[in-house]
Amino acid sequence: MNSKYKLATAAAAVIAIAAGGLTMGSAYADPSGSPTYRTLSGVGSDTTEGVVAGLSDGVTSLSLTSSLVSDGTITDLTGATIPSGTKIVGSYNAQGTATIKTKASALCDAVTRQNGSGAGKTGLLASLNNTNTPAPTGATGDVNTNGTITNVSNTTGIQAGLQVTGTNIPAGTFVTGVSGTTISTSGPTLPTGAATATALGFKGDGCLQFSRSSSGGSGTNSPALTYVPFALDAVDYVVTPTSNVSRTLRKSDLQGYYTCNTDYVTETITSISVTAGGTGYTSAPTVVITGNASQGSGATATAVVTSGAVTAVNLTNAGSGYGSITVSFTGGAGSGAAAKAVVTSDIKPVLPQAGSGTRSFWESQMGIADADVVAGKYPCIIDGSYNSQTIEEHTGTFLTDNMLVPFSIPQYNAQATQLLTDRRGRAQLASIASGGTSSAPTGITSPNKVNTSFNITRSVYNVIPTALKNTSPWKEVFNGGSSLACSSASQAIIQAYGFGLSGSCGDVSNSY
Repeated sequence: MNSKYKLATAAAAVIAIAAGGLTMGSAYADPSGSPTYRTLSGVGSDTTEGVVAGLSDGVTSLSLTSSLVSDGTITDLTGATIPSGTKIVGSYNAQGTATIKTKASALCDAVTRQNGSGAGKTGLLASLNNTNTPAPTGATGDVNTNGTITNVSNTTGIQAGLQVTGTNIPAGTFVTGVSGTTISTSGPTLPTGAATATALGFKGDGCLQFSRSSSGGSGTNSPALTYVPFALDAVDYVVTPTSNVSRTLRKSDLQGYYTCNTDYVTETITSISVTAGGTGYTSAPTVVITGNASQGSGATATAVVTSGAVTAVNLTNAGSGYGSITVSFTGGAGSGAAAKAVVTSDIKPVLPQAGSGTRSFWESQMGIADADVVAGKYPCIIDGSYNSQTIEEHTGTFLTDNMLVPFSIPQYNAQATQLLTDRRGRAQLASIASGGTSSAPTGITSPNKVNTSFNITRSVYNVIPTALKNTSPWKEVFNGGSSLACSSASQAIIQAYGFGLSGSCGDVSNSY
């Protein structure tokens, strides 16, 4: 008996949004009001753009009245005192105009708007490593083992957050402050013994100071970045009210859909698409179409070679019973050709756009690798675009009755209460077995607080340069459980946007 999970006759109920819940007028956009340009500017994740904007725009705890600032003052990146009550965090949306202006400097007139966690990190690194910098050229200074550079010949434009370079100065050395002709630094230990009149160089345009991420860090970055958690998110799947997919699934069922398992999805191969032609082919290679876990058989195709490259693959038999599919080539004396199967399927699992933190997180939960998705191993998946339109995360306007897509529960609830622009369309939250209900109303001030015991949860992060985590104002805003981003006032905003509180808020131990 086929065990496909189709529409259940009795879908599990999802707790509705409490009537009369918190609203904040129009949905948040890019920073507005005074000051026009904020000390700490950030880009990145769509998931957290609303809550970070909420934290940064008019939240009392971010107005620098915190007792953490022992002398009652805090300085901007140039060393100037910031008056109490000044907004210092500027968070720019993932979508909007192609470029943004984050600082008064002409260097920041056309900063690329970054859409997604991965893109946000890329943008932050590009800003930190930009050689087009406000710092002077031709400056010299005496490098000392105590982390200072003294007798700097020209400090014009040098500010906290720029990297300083020079003979024997280790990569990833950041400026943390300027006082007179002395630069203080943080990062790798400066060389043993004083080095006088060292020629100094600088990197960094000063346009971005942090990024937003809904996925954790990985790999090695240059300079190193610290992923600082500040809240908990829960991720569900959504379907239409008349969906052909059940609104109650186990996590293993979701994995079945996203691996195109034939117990869940019926596919028919319609064509083979060449993704790389390769080189050196003197004859047509043999096309091998393989189904995973013995699912599928009988598909055949022939390759067409032009000028040493595979230019087309003609499907001669669609076969049957395929789930995940690998297309490979043997023989022909060449190498490097690649192709993927194109299918029709009765159910279409969806992934949001490349670079999305929700995409990478959901892939990890589904047990699939992004490289395999891109290579076409799971042909039933709609990969980041539909009808020639990019699929933005936490958007359901494109959904049809044979689709399912991951969706942040706090995002869903914030859109439902107009805290954020409503992009849900007909999407409805489903229920993941053993995960409990998706949200639990707890009163008028926090009607949409997520159930942190839900089956699929994750931390969400602000990403900062590791070498600056103990430098003002990064330290006061992000670092530690008593930081401004983790204060009681901030926690109220975090919950108002539907996110859960994180026991590791402000943890700066995760560096990549």
